[in-house]
Amino acid sequence: IVEGLVAKATNVSAANPKALTVTGSSLKQLKAEDVTVEGNKVVSVTPAADGKTATLNLETPLLENKDYKVTVKNKLGTKEFTVKYTFTLAEVAVTTTTLEANKDKQYLQVTLNGVAADLASIDSLGYDIEFQADKAVFVGTSGATNVSTTGEIDETATATALNQSFNVKAVLKKDGKTAESKTVTVKVVSAATPAIGNIVLETSELELTKAVVSTKD
Repeated sequence: IVEGLVAKATNVSAANPKALTVTGSSLKQLKAEDVTVEGNKVVSVTPAADGKTATLNLETPLLENKDYKVTVKNKLGTKEFTVKYTFTLAEVAVTTTTLEANKDKQYLQVTLNGVAADLASIDSLGYDIEFQADKAVFVGTSGATNVSTTGEIDETATATALNQSFNVKAVLKKDGKTAESKTVTVKVVSAATPAIGNIVLETSELELTKAVVSTKD
């Protein structure tokens, strides 16, 4: 066996809830089926150009502060590692910048440390989230409101009509500490128009007089 062609893992750590980072050598040779994660599944492997690290993308998120057994095998044998995911909030961001007019069940989306997070995952990390807008745009018990714990948009509100816009931020709280996202502007637009691909004209009855055909044409 040529050792340079065998993936070797020397360490495994949790980069985020849905990704593990493997450190070692020749990791371009590492395949998803070579790694077993307790209670989870590796769906893909993304190695670095130098083969010294690789990202293992997981099927389901890891739970915080739980030990997971990770087994990495190659032609020379197997190695076992214990990995624990510990979350440290570095950044929260609102990623929704457009909403569709008159559409029901729309929610603002956020990322934690650059990774998309839903309300369930935020709750599992022990955080309370509150969306704060400068206009009454959220579903509330008494109609549209400026504050929401779900980020659900009231499509009947004046501020969410076509061509309107509002500013919003997300505020997370845990153990008396607060983290805020930057304020973003959300615009209300019409229903998305499907992209038009290549246009092919097949006819003997038509003479083209323009070198470029636009979507208007």
